[in-house]
Amino acid sequence: MIVEEYEAKSLIRKSRTSLFSWSEMYLNPYQGCYHDCKYCDGKSEGYYMHDDFANRIRVKKNAPQLLEEYLKKNGFFPINRKKTNSLVDYFPDLRESADTKHKGKFVIFIGGGVCDVYQPVEKEVKMTRKLLEIAYDYKFPVFFLTKSDLILRDLDLLKKINEDSYVSACFTITLADEKKQEIFEPNASTSQER
Repeated sequence: MIVEEYEAKSLIRKSRTSLFSWSEMYLNPYQGCYHDCKYCDGKSEGYYMHDDFANRIRVKKNAPQLLEEYLKKNGFFPINRKKTNSLVDYFPDLRESADTKHKGKFVIFIGGGVCDVYQPVEKEVKMTRKLLEIAYDYKFPVFFLTKSDLILRDLDLLKKINEDSYVSACFTITLADEKKQEIFEPNASTSQER
């Protein structure tokens, strides 16, 4: 597996379909997916991904900064941080009003369809963990779709996010037969592990 880091120009996208209708926005911190699922629509030409989708993983190294910039630009504050570097630090009443009453809150789909955010590269890079920390700071609900048991690493943070807002973690279970599953999802966690 080849890992390339790069500076992304954007991160947050509006959902175009109603497939995940409870999630208006999505983000992909990675381009490519080592799981190499044979039925993956992320490999289709419509997503304009690179040719070596399963072996060359591109990491948006500035993804946390882009997410935070987007949230601040849209009027959200990092409520769960002790220091926000905003007026909220000096006026406690502002912290209360800046909380979950903001009408523009949305569920962030961390994954978005062209990567599994808990693929093996996540063990080293911890990009998903960084994005979850920002979601927690801003009290934003999150949604995942994964084929990896690596999500268990972040269970502590997911519990905290769920206490403040909402977490939906979905797992694709394709086949119960592990031998057949290896054909379709050669590098993903087994159904048993999920």
